[in-house]
Amino acid sequence: MFRICGLALLTTLTITNTVFSQDISQAESLKQQAEAAYGQRDFSTTVDLANRVLASAPTDHVALYLRGSGRIEIGIVTKNLEMMRLGIADAREAIRHEGKGKAEYYLPYIYGMSHLSTLEGKDTHAKT
Repeated sequence: MFRICGLALLTTLTITNTVFSQDISQAESLKQQAEAAYGQRDFSTTVDLANRVLASAPTDHVALYLRGSGRIEIGIVTKNLEMMRLGIADAREAIRHEGKGKAEYYLPYIYGMSHLSTLEGKDTHAKT
């Protein structure tokens, strides 16, 4: 009896671990693809791929950073202030969830705030 229960538990843990590993490797692959898309200036794809990661891991700081960066770039190109604000919010969340003060995570925040300031004609954004 114990041997059967132990085998069932081991099988369940193995299957769970395999599924979890696949989820992690899929998320990592999506983030790599998002980063590549950003490097090619394909910001819509960057945002879409980051959204896929965030659907299952809403506090993934790398995905938040990538989505924020993409949204800010889209907002700048289209002069869409709301898109820029969403990107700035993502950048803030990436900084918060990363927790160690990764310097490059501040770049989209500063970049977005400075462009928002210019588009709105408010220098207060550039000071915050």
